[in-house]
Amino acid sequence: MGAQLAGDGRSNSWLGLLDGRPMSYWDVYRADLDPLARHYPAEPHDTGIHLPLGPPEARGHGLGSILLTALADHLLKYAPRLVGERGGCRDGTGLVPRLAAATVQPAA
Repeated sequence: MGAQLAGDGRSNSWLGLLDGRPMSYWDVYRADLDPLARHYPAEPHDTGIHLPLGPPEARGHGLGSILLTALADHLLKYAPRLVGERGGCRDGTGLVPRLAAATVQPAA
């Protein structure tokens, strides 16, 4: 987290607000430079997105899918591919082995 806050160029992070209250944390990062790259066939400039949502009262309204779609549409204008983790989380020892990666590429 320290490298992210220092602006190491590998990620950008934002706090999402709903009615002025925190409801999400956004992390857009260079997936090809992340430990995730050891778990899939990484390509240069792959871009990843982390989007934890909460608190509970901010969830269940369809906002996550709307926000994620808008961000993905924007990023695909500039990134060759987006990479997402399914079932992965950080547990203090690195990425959980059940991680799987999926990629999305811009429409031709």
